[in-house]
Amino acid sequence: MALARALSRPAPKRTGGMVPLFLGMVVLGIAVVFAGGGVVAGGTASATLAALAADLPEVSRFEQLRFAQPTVVYDRTGTVELARFQAERRDVVTFEEVPELVLDATIAVEDRSFWSNEGYDPNAIASAVADLVSGGGDRGGGSTITQQFVRSPQVGLLPDHVLTPGSDTLLRKGKEIIQAANLTEFVTEAYGPEEGKERIVTAYLNQIFYGHSAYGIAAAADVYFGKEMVELTSAEAALLAGLPQSPSTLDPYRFAEEDESGRLIVPTCGSDPEPGCENVPPIVRRDFILRSLADGFGRWTTLTDAQLEAALDEPVVLIGEQPIVFKAPHFVWAMKADLDLLLSDREPAETGGYRIITTLDMEAQSLGEKFIEAATILPQMDAVDYDQAIEARNLGQDREWIDPLRGMGIHNGAMSALDYKTGDILAYVGSAGYYREDIASEKFDPKFDVAAGFRQPGSAFKPVLYAT
Repeated sequence: MALARALSRPAPKRTGGMVPLFLGMVVLGIAVVFAGGGVVAGGTASATLAALAADLPEVSRFEQLRFAQPTVVYDRTGTVELARFQAERRDVVTFEEVPELVLDATIAVEDRSFWSNEGYDPNAIASAVADLVSGGGDRGGGSTITQQFVRSPQVGLLPDHVLTPGSDTLLRKGKEIIQAANLTEFVTEAYGPEEGKERIVTAYLNQIFYGHSAYGIAAAADVYFGKEMVELTSAEAALLAGLPQSPSTLDPYRFAEEDESGRLIVPTCGSDPEPGCENVPPIVRRDFILRSLADGFGRWTTLTDAQLEAALDEPVVLIGEQPIVFKAPHFVWAMKADLDLLLSDREPAETGGYRIITTLDMEAQSLGEKFIEAATILPQMDAVDYDQAIEARNLGQDREWIDPLRGMGIHNGAMSALDYKTGDILAYVGSAGYYREDIASEKFDPKFDVAAGFRQPGSAFKPVLYAT
């Protein structure tokens, strides 16, 4: 019978401390390994299972699972991304969007029996219990994809008290195994065995942490390689599949070296290593996964000898840390302040996954930024740099009004452009260069929003006055 069905008896009162629990866990491991489709061995195992299941949350929560997603801000066309606000870097994907190569690489290293198991692996549990009994401790092995998923704190399928640091490892492991079985049974009954498994692995691939603020496989592909999932090579997919085990220890950026062309390369020994060559940890794990795919552990992917050799020889080229750069940054931050007020009683922008279409016209914004810079930063340059900047920005025809500004000590500027009929803000430039920290001074603070600062408009306001 399914492990979950062994929980039908009422939970007994807790009568002891560590020794009964420890014994119960050993019995649980033995029962799961040897009972198979029959009845678990003896009343002690049944009582232990029931006690462990007593405070487990309902697995139906899986249906309401919602991932923290970034809020993305666009221009007025809804096609140009201006910014995204996020607590976790994540792009949620569907099962159909995940390449078979990525699925096979992940399952080959994390849970080879995933498509057929009931949420737990009896052989792995036996090994884990043996380690615990012998004093070897919890080495983190024996956890299926479903177990890893249910123990994620954000998922809410295990009680908080077993997920806190210092909590009882045996207790957590037992509840984790039972809940993984419960979840597998739940999705199988709701969707059938195939789609049920698809839903679990998709949720896992959206939830799991890959390091460098990347949650989910789509974000990981971007963070490490600057690619969409469908663009990943076998070697890249294998490297990413290996990261969730220990994102910090296996972080490829820790081992990357810059080559003569400026690329970040993780050194590898290749398919025919020189004597004494030792691969770094993320490459060792990558190569293990690639060989697993060549050995037939993929459901859809089997690498030929030639494909395996090419993948082992493929250099690991990382995209490098990418700074977060907003388009129209002062406009975005002004919009964010209004958005926070609108969302005061809702989920915040950083996790809410909202899609914001603004009034900004990127053509007008680009012109505004170009001419504010031309009126403030360019005139401060020396003659040679000034001439080169004018030419590079195609401002030759504007020299008649820019040249007279040289030597006038104009260090900053701002502008906004509105559609007077609708009130739409079409362009908003808060300073001469939001990201120009290289020329920041007492006279020029690039981050200060001059457009929102308190200034007397003087005669500049007369056109507005007479037009309204």
